[in-house]
Amino acid sequence: MPTIRAPASRQTATLQVAVKCRPLTDNESRRSRHIIQVIDDKNVAVLDPDISKGYLDLIQNRTKEKRYSFDHVYAPGCSNTDVYKNISPTVLGVVQGLNVTVFAYGSTGSGKTYTMVGSRSDPGLMVLSFRTIFDQIKKDDSSDTFEVSCSYLEVYNEVIYDLLEKSSGHLELREDPEHGIIVAGLRRIKVHSADKILELLNIGNSRRKTESTEANATSSR
Repeated sequence: MPTIRAPASRQTATLQVAVKCRPLTDNESRRSRHIIQVIDDKNVAVLDPDISKGYLDLIQNRTKEKRYSFDHVYAPGCSNTDVYKNISPTVLGVVQGLNVTVFAYGSTGSGKTYTMVGSRSDPGLMVLSFRTIFDQIKKDDSSDTFEVSCSYLEVYNEVIYDLLEKSSGHLELREDPEHGIIVAGLRRIKVHSADKILELLNIGNSRRKTESTEANATSSR
């Protein structure tokens, strides 16, 4: 994600947690593993099934049903743009000088990369965020100056790699007296458009470690 230097804001920090339920794969559909039900835009029900039982037995077994609440819940039919509508105000805070972090967490094949990067027809949160930030910079009519730079790293098997370097060695965490904990030697590239960040994103993605799994034949780690 880009970093922007701008006057600090007095807004307080807040944390929001959302769950995005992806559509089932063909293999999952054949197994009839429909164990998650979206109740509304803030609640989901999860059935913890005994896989030895048949599907009809599972849906009748309400004793193992658990409900969970989140700030936002997105059904399988929701697009990345639907998700972005709820985080866009947070992204706008970047141009006001706020520190903003958006990250996806989940098991292999759960849809993290698709949500963050997306596709041409359904751009991910990173792509939409880049566009928002540069659109806001263009609209800014104050005397503030902005500097946008991009770094891209991967932690794989507890080793840090710089994805913007062609042959990256193992990077190390260091403590900097001014910036706190940093990744020593991590490349930082100044950018002036969302398209340039997308170019760097594609370069970095081509260097990520990949491993085939049952859930996702080209799952990234």
